[in-house]
Amino acid sequence: MIYDSLHGRWVAIELSWDCTTGGGAAFGHGYLDIAISRTNNPRGLWDSYYRIYNDTLPDYPGIGTSTDKVVLSANVFQMGPGADCVSTTPLGTDFTGFDWADLVNGGGLGYAATGVLDSRSIVRPAVQSPATSAAVYWVSYGDDSGSLVVNEGTVTGSVTARTFDVNGTTLADLVSRPLEPPTPQQGARHGAADESAGPGNQCPHRCASAAASAGTRRRSAASRAAPARLASRPSRTSRRAARGPENAYLKAGQK
Repeated sequence: MIYDSLHGRWVAIELSWDCTTGGGAAFGHGYLDIAISRTNNPRGLWDSYYRIYNDTLPDYPGIGTSTDKVVLSANVFQMGPGADCVSTTPLGTDFTGFDWADLVNGGGLGYAATGVLDSRSIVRPAVQSPATSAAVYWVSYGDDSGSLVVNEGTVTGSVTARTFDVNGTTLADLVSRPLEPPTPQQGARHGAADESAGPGNQCPHRCASAAASAGTRRRSAASRAAPARLASRPSRTSRRAARGPENAYLKAGQK
């Protein structure tokens, strides 16, 4: 959870998943959840949304901010057969972007996504405090043909303007491997270890009608297609599914 002083909002993120087949998924769905307070008071009303990943899990989510957008990162793992449908097979990382103007209006929310970038295994966007630049800065390391390298770059553009883009360059070869974040483990509960996760967040009640974007392209599909919108549904903590960048409609629903 972070506080953005420029916009006067709290933002929280988490990951969750289910093992429900259907809606384009053979094993289950991963969810990248984002919630934003309606004011600078974290005890007040919040709006929450989720992006759906078919048969993949967006592990180790990160958050970065700028003057005009919020960017989430995730290490994407393949899902498969098993009690918790979680695999330790990494696919790469991806970025998901939201315009601040969309996040604070309390209504519909569109997002842009890069798809999986398989050249990076760990990526972290930076939080600007206070935000002074429209670019979101990030750093990563990954395996490039057997050599570990550090990369840095920026996320630029806008979801609404269809110009969301990711750029980066190699910084240096690593002498030793950094510590890896833990891979997903099987357990009785399918939610993230977060105090906001409760009985209402259990996986049997979640479904999706279509896949979120995937692929190795660096430029978002939202750069070529108009961002989709959600209908607003007022509640104290309303959860709405973000609609994806490739004309894939993702059902809204309570978790």
